[in-house]
Amino acid sequence: MKEKHSETSRLLEGWRNIDELYHQYALSMGLTRMSFVVLEAIYRLEDHVTQKEIVKLTHLPKQTVSVVMNTFLDQGYVEAKEDKDDRRKKRIRLTKKGAEFSRCVFEPIFRAEAEVLSTLDPTERKLINRIVKELENTLVKAIVEETCKDNS
Repeated sequence: MKEKHSETSRLLEGWRNIDELYHQYALSMGLTRMSFVVLEAIYRLEDHVTQKEIVKLTHLPKQTVSVVMNTFLDQGYVEAKEDKDDRRKKRIRLTKKGAEFSRCVFEPIFRAEAEVLSTLDPTERKLINRIVKELENTLVKAIVEETCKDNS
């Protein structure tokens, strides 16, 4: 049993180290962890996204996305326009300033990620994706089952 925990610890340590690398990079660019994640979502989705779509993609609380969005509005990185079909919704898009900043922040990251993945052959990339998805699904199931046991 101890060996299983050791393997798990090594795997999680690797994930945490990568997460910390992204966090330190975000800080070096003047972004918090949350603002980095939100800005990346807007940059990746590109055209007129809603806060609801950002919440869904990032898994961040609605309030967190709202606070980050207001900061980006104040900084001139994004603009919010009323949705022509549903006036209750605001469509978010990067301003020219926001698009330039986002390119500066994310393009080096995307190149580095592509370079890392290019060291793997297509079969290895597919295998990693499959394993990560399997781990995610299994972990979600295990946590739900454990939570239910603890609350019984």
